[in-house]
Amino acid sequence: MDSNLNFLFISYMVIWVLIFGYMFSISRRQNSLEKEINQIEATKKQTF
Repeated sequence: MDSNLNFLFISYMVIWVLIFGYMFSISRRQNSLEKEINQIEATKKQTF
C-alpha cells in the first residue's frame, strides 16, 4: 500500500513539474512576441 502512495505522489509531482514547465515556456514565448511586436510598431512609426 505504501509503495502505491509513493507512486501516486511521484506521478503528481511529475505532472505538476510538466505543467509549470509548459507555463514557463508559454510565458517566454509571449514575452518574445511582445518584444517583436514593439519592434515592428517602432519601425512602422519611423517609416510613416
